[in-house]
Amino acid sequence: MLVPFNLLSIQSFVQPRYPSLVLRFLFCFTVFLGCCAPIQAAELNAVLKPLQIGILIPMEHAALRDIVAGFEAVVRAHYPNRSIHFNVQSAQNDIKLQRSIIELFAGQKIDMIVPVGTSATQMTLALVKEQPIVSLAAQYTEADRQKRAFKNMTGVLDEISGKKKLAFIKAIMPQIKTITLISHSGNEKNYVEIAELKTESKAFGIALQTLMIQVLPELEIVARAILPDTEAILIGKDHLLASGIRMLIPIVASRGILLMTS
Repeated sequence: MLVPFNLLSIQSFVQPRYPSLVLRFLFCFTVFLGCCAPIQAAELNAVLKPLQIGILIPMEHAALRDIVAGFEAVVRAHYPNRSIHFNVQSAQNDIKLQRSIIELFAGQKIDMIVPVGTSATQMTLALVKEQPIVSLAAQYTEADRQKRAFKNMTGVLDEISGKKKLAFIKAIMPQIKTITLISHSGNEKNYVEIAELKTESKAFGIALQTLMIQVLPELEIVARAILPDTEAILIGKDHLLASGIRMLIPIVASRGILLMTS
């Protein structure tokens, strides 16, 4: 039942005849607020607990640092009122150091582990079973994720199909006839790309030369086998090749041909 409430009723309530009742009410209300304050503060601190994100890059490279910077910017924009700490570690192209970094992140129980690249992602998935994993620039599809017993990972898939790559090259170089593809044999995902490019290149009327290296020093040797009439060099998406791209720059500069990463 609603009771009419007006100023006169308030004045009559706080008349001196009820001083003890008013004082007891104010005292109880003050105590109640005092009890709520630490609870609210604790809840607020829990909600705004700083996020701890560990990022692993397999080696030092400007492109990898750009990927990390872009990821950090997006996360900060998504959580504008949250304190976030990014711990970025480079494995310096050392597989043992890479493993140690992953184990360090796992041991610290950080909120999220972010491996950059396919090899770093594969090792992280093998070592981390519970903590959330977000992979960047890795050839790891949703189908691959579904095969895992642990669904603690997701990723940003930035792959471009072989057909689209060749269509782009053909659009800017309509008369192109020959392309040289250089890949890393240690990355099993590259074999899928090679097969796709071989198939699609025929449809575009392009002859595709495929070359492969196991270790970085071989790139200089393989470069000597590039066909003299090739009009573009395409390197597979691989951090090893990316780190050695400087070896190919003099070749494309002297020939005046295109150098493109996939």
